[in-house]
Amino acid sequence: MKSFSLVAILLCLLGSVAHAQFGFGGANRGGPAPVRVKLVSETKTIVPGQAFYVALEMTHDEGWHSYWTNPGIGMPTEVAWELPEGFAVGGKMSPVPKVKEDVIGNLHEHYGTIYHVYQITPPADLSGESVSLKGTASWLQCVEDRCDPPQKAPVDLTLKVGEEVEIDEIARVAIDAVISAQPTPLDAWTVAAEQTAETYTFTLTPGDGANTDPGAIYVFEEEQLLDAATPEITRDDAKFVVSVPKAGEEEITALKGYLFAPNGWLKAGEQPFTMTFTDQPVENTTSAAGGGNGGAKVVTLSGEVEKSLSLWKALLLGFIGGMILNLMPCVFPVLSIKVLGFVEQAGKDPGKVKKHGLVFGLGVLLSCLALASVVIGINVATGQAQGWGSHMSHPAVAATIVVLMFVIGLNLAGLFEIGTSLVSTGSGLMQKEGMSGSFFSGVLTTVVATPCSGPFLGVVMGYTFSQPIPIALLLFSVFALGVAAPYVFLSFFPQLVNKLPRPGAWMETFKQIMAFPMFAAAIFFLRGFARKTGADGVVLLLAGMLAIALGLWVYGKWSAPMRSKATRYRGVIFGALFALLGVYLCYDSTKYRTAPKNNGLTNAAQLTAHIRDLREEGRTVFVDYTASW
Repeated sequence: MKSFSLVAILLCLLGSVAHAQFGFGGANRGGPAPVRVKLVSETKTIVPGQAFYVALEMTHDEGWHSYWTNPGIGMPTEVAWELPEGFAVGGKMSPVPKVKEDVIGNLHEHYGTIYHVYQITPPADLSGESVSLKGTASWLQCVEDRCDPPQKAPVDLTLKVGEEVEIDEIARVAIDAVISAQPTPLDAWTVAAEQTAETYTFTLTPGDGANTDPGAIYVFEEEQLLDAATPEITRDDAKFVVSVPKAGEEEITALKGYLFAPNGWLKAGEQPFTMTFTDQPVENTTSAAGGGNGGAKVVTLSGEVEKSLSLWKALLLGFIGGMILNLMPCVFPVLSIKVLGFVEQAGKDPGKVKKHGLVFGLGVLLSCLALASVVIGINVATGQAQGWGSHMSHPAVAATIVVLMFVIGLNLAGLFEIGTSLVSTGSGLMQKEGMSGSFFSGVLTTVVATPCSGPFLGVVMGYTFSQPIPIALLLFSVFALGVAAPYVFLSFFPQLVNKLPRPGAWMETFKQIMAFPMFAAAIFFLRGFARKTGADGVVLLLAGMLAIALGLWVYGKWSAPMRSKATRYRGVIFGALFALLGVYLCYDSTKYRTAPKNNGLTNAAQLTAHIRDLREEGRTVFVDYTASW
């Protein structure tokens, strides 16, 4: 009884500390997203009939990025404008993106604070004291190896109308920097182009004033007529021959985009790093049936919508991406469950081993289709863009996965075992020679796989959600088959399974070792949870996990079969109390949100400008700063 008295005291202390520390549902709600957007204008006052520039300002948290007009793999940033009658808007002008090389294709990414610039022309008969410009920004935000669902946000800007332009100096500097970096034709270089069925080749000939060492030339092309790939560059005397694979075999008659030189295109003076394709004939060397010659036109960035994938490419990338996910940190720990299962099956009937593999694949397929149906249903019913893996953007789902990985790890480590008193409730997973276990392993694999589909499957998922429902479900099915393929393959080749060591006492040690990948998975998912809830949410979730662990330890300690019936009963009661407290703390942790920092300002220049604006309004400014250790 002394032990149970100690447990009761610990339960009360843990509950009181949690109440005092966190207040169960305290503040820190409504914090900023990792990418924030707003409209800014180079002018505070506009003049009827006189064009001016506005920009979509995108502020990315450290490590986060969005995508250029041609993302490579991803989704471009766009603005769907809702302008007053008589207003006209030009094409999008964007900064030069950063190139990230990837095994499937290069990515064209934007980091930090960037500006997508548009020229807007008001009507000559514009009247009134002010005008409101509105639109809806859409983008894909990613960090490292995962992406959030596609984002949409309304943006608006109110400007005064007058007879003289009033300049916003801060916005004009940022907008001018983008405009001045836009590509132009350069007299110092001659650009010719030719194509085959597979490649598109630029021949660059330097002239007077040209920099003969431009560096690793890169082709930024907007409409995905060319593969997003690192060009092959060769020298032919003084000429540079730059070849890029084509996305299809069709003849290209015009390209939109520019050539980028990291060392600059000119010898001296201000160095332009971008150069438009020049108006030169394109030699078509495919065949006589390939059609007439075209031209690579002189263009700048236009912001036109990217060309979509073909169905067969989407199916291929979806299957490959599904297979690759098995090696990603969010899925790989689940392999421990399947490895243990294969070890237990070693030496058994090959037919049963095959059934386990097929049942696992069925679990992956059905859960993937179920999740896809929910997402598609929400999209159809609400008109809101929900993406693959969108459930992981909800703190409650992320917290559940963290706790699940943690509890599985505790079970593998031997902290508790499912006793005879719980056989009835767990029979669905423990009986039928493990078939249900294989099925639910497949379900779990699907659930935890979705956050890792960003860099590999972003463009496929974007294509999928734009297709009719039957095509979308076909694509999700192929993705699920890719995820399940390695397991099904192993189960159909029993000679590989039979090479595993026979079951024995060593399995207990191996089982305990496999607990650590599960703990690593919990840490992996905790990172995403932290971005949504901040430090307070994470600490409260960890407190809940501590209570759950204590409850499972109590259950494992006092509910073993050799204990008396009364002791087992008390173990279940006290273990359940701790577990319920832990579940409550974990649930409450999902209510927290990342706190805004510096009113959303991310650098000293923005902070200084904000303080100046407040002082001009006659407001007292108090700057409070501290350190987080």
